[in-house]
Amino acid sequence: MAPAAGIKAQLEPDKFEDRSLEDGSSSDSSSSHQDTIGAVLDGHRPCLQETRSYASRSRAHGGCETGCTAACLARQPSRVDNIVSRIRSRPTAPVFHHPLADKPTAVSVIVDFEGPDDPYRPINWSTKTKVLTTLMYGLITMSATWASSSYAAGTQQVAHEFHVSTPVATLGTTLYLFGFGIGPLLWAPLSEVFGRRLPVMTPMFIAVCFSFATATAQNIQTIMLTRFWGAFFASAPMTNTGGVLGDLFSAEWRGIALAGYSMAIVCGPALGPVVSTVLAQQPSLGWRWTEYLTGIIQAVVLLIGVIFIDESYPPLLLAKKAEKLRHETGNWALHARMEEWQISVGQLARKFLVRPIFILATPICFSMTLYASFVYGILYMQLGAIPIIFQEVRGWHPIAAALPFLSIMIGASMGCATNIYNQFRYNKAYYAASNRPVPEMRLPPMILGSFLFCGSQFLVGWTAQPATTWVAPCIGLVMLGMGFFTIFQAALNYLVDTFQAYAASAIGANTFLRSCVAGALPLVVGPLYHNLGVGPGSSITDIKGGKGDSDALFINEKTPLPQPPAGQALVRIRAFGINRMDIMQRKGPYPLPPQAPTTLGVEFSGAIASFGSDEHGGFQVGDEVFGLAYGGAYAEYIAVSTRMLLHKPASMPWTTSAGIPETWITATQALHQVLEFAKGKSILWHAGASGVSIAGIQLSRIAGASAVYATAGSDDKCEFVVKELGATAAINYKTQDWAEAILKHTDGKGVDYIVDFVGGSYLQQNITAAARDGRIVVLGILGGAEALKVDMSQILFKRLRIEGSTLRSQEEQYQGLLRDKLAEYLTDFDSGKLRVYLDKVFPWQEIGAAHKHVEASMNIGKVVCTVG
Repeated sequence: MAPAAGIKAQLEPDKFEDRSLEDGSSSDSSSSHQDTIGAVLDGHRPCLQETRSYASRSRAHGGCETGCTAACLARQPSRVDNIVSRIRSRPTAPVFHHPLADKPTAVSVIVDFEGPDDPYRPINWSTKTKVLTTLMYGLITMSATWASSSYAAGTQQVAHEFHVSTPVATLGTTLYLFGFGIGPLLWAPLSEVFGRRLPVMTPMFIAVCFSFATATAQNIQTIMLTRFWGAFFASAPMTNTGGVLGDLFSAEWRGIALAGYSMAIVCGPALGPVVSTVLAQQPSLGWRWTEYLTGIIQAVVLLIGVIFIDESYPPLLLAKKAEKLRHETGNWALHARMEEWQISVGQLARKFLVRPIFILATPICFSMTLYASFVYGILYMQLGAIPIIFQEVRGWHPIAAALPFLSIMIGASMGCATNIYNQFRYNKAYYAASNRPVPEMRLPPMILGSFLFCGSQFLVGWTAQPATTWVAPCIGLVMLGMGFFTIFQAALNYLVDTFQAYAASAIGANTFLRSCVAGALPLVVGPLYHNLGVGPGSSITDIKGGKGDSDALFINEKTPLPQPPAGQALVRIRAFGINRMDIMQRKGPYPLPPQAPTTLGVEFSGAIASFGSDEHGGFQVGDEVFGLAYGGAYAEYIAVSTRMLLHKPASMPWTTSAGIPETWITATQALHQVLEFAKGKSILWHAGASGVSIAGIQLSRIAGASAVYATAGSDDKCEFVVKELGATAAINYKTQDWAEAILKHTDGKGVDYIVDFVGGSYLQQNITAAARDGRIVVLGILGGAEALKVDMSQILFKRLRIEGSTLRSQEEQYQGLLRDKLAEYLTDFDSGKLRVYLDKVFPWQEIGAAHKHVEASMNIGKVVCTVG
């Protein structure tokens, strides 16, 4: 036997590549399209001519005229061979000869399919087998894309655990997408040597290992490395499934199969954050279980795939068929064309490294790839924006804020249906063109999608504020999903139809560029939305207004950016709380401490933008914090001492954390610093539905109070205090004599501690309701500063201690000690033992309405404003 086809495939690599069905080309592709693409690759002709010249030199030395197999290899030692031989101190490989070397391979010994209807040929498999194979590759791909977004749900927890900034923790998403872009450069050529199945299953098994490695990481460096390499190996199914679909489906059905498969690419990133957020919010699970679950899903899907997926690469199937026939017949001359191929590293590198660059340089491929990369990147940017819009701006619970991700999946399903409909229109053009691909017929869905995609950005951005119903941005996300899918799918189909035999290179260039773009944008989305706002960008502003009515408040757009001195941080505020002292300061007169600016507000949450010195107090730029200030929190930026900042728990929204500092520190001060609360004692909190008392009632319970009582101005508030906060009893001061009611509840003894915000009009009743050796702390004078008809004898005989206290006028060192005490309770917020109750969230443009709401005592819980 003298097989000529082996060297022919080596000397004409284009023929070897044309046999590959990975790119989705069909046997009915027209030669006219091949001529068009040939012009793109003129740069490779010198290499081909040099190879053929080398073959001529081989024949001149008595070698094979057209080639040889393993039994007859004729090749002159190259210069590289000689150099390697000297280094190894061994002679170069000799030139081999064989009597049959000059005779070509007989066609009768070439194993091929038995006609176009051979059931062994993948394109003739049953519909059930095709659907099952496509479904399994889709599930494996979805498990890979799931991992690209599931990590984001635990980014804040990662930053907090490893003491890094949020942008650094976000690199876990960026590096994963970069790995998605680089991996295909390796897995694509392997699919032409080892088939479709092995180059998918083996890398995915390694990806599973890296997912579990991420879950058990003990430092941030390990997370970054495992995320990158996990994506590098997990990119295998995204690269090779296109070839599988080319093996299984002809051109008129491939579009439908590709549309269904592409749903997996979209569903993974859309579903991942929803499930992962639920896991991350569980105190006993946290961010590590988002990675554990990813690894478990990948492992289960991979195991099912190993069981049900069959090899579909026709050349490899023929090679296996030839091997079986050799053993069954004893005719060792039988072989498949694939077994004649001598595939060099250089050929693979030229096809999958050099050629994609040449094809990307063509106007058609570059413009289509650039647009597809843009929409792919915007998709991932919006995945990062959804938590900002619904959790930070609207104040939703993190789990509820993850549900809008499903809107993108709904839109993608609509886009899939649109592309399937277009496939039937495409088939008419395909048959009319004598079964030749018509790339332009892939573009109508892209035209529709471009309008939807663009419009979705405006709808999501301009309806993000709480004043607009949540339905509006969700509709925008549906438009985003539909627009993305139609654009992205049309681009891939267009590239396949246009470049046909070279589609693998075109799609490889597309995958690399889009992954790089998508990897960079998650780093941008946080600073973009935090610094410019979800809607339009705005200048540095704060809320100003003279003393008087709430309508006098307005947003001042000429406020200079604060410059933090040494020991302070500049914080970009995301939300701030409304307190009674703000209303009193607005109405005046109110004794401001000397450190306080004229701008209202003492509590806030936000992200650190910069520091005034190298002393950062354990914080870094980008850290998400909440804290207490002497004033100035009604603004976009505030300069505040790092001593008064706390790290915001990753699971806690901006609005919730903004409602903590003043109220909870005040309650902590009253309970532990002033009253010196002792376990087993009883306590009364006035204004039980106010922010401070809501905090105080909960703190009293976990401190071991024997009984916790409260007063409130309505039956609804009283019911809230008892059922939600766990108070022993609550008295409606408008319908009852609350002092007598307290004596009745305590069998005439009274309560050991009283926390009062009302002042003069309550003093005598407080004395009446207090037990012997009781303590009363006055934190406010909402009911007036003067007390009339006070029975001083009761103070004497009961040995009462009455003390007034304010937090805002205390020195920073004193407030810092209280901050440290509050920090001890942060784990109780995560576990659910302590809760922040938000009554209503206003955009800061409605600051007047927010003040009126609090001033009218309409709130049960905290009122917060979002900034943006």
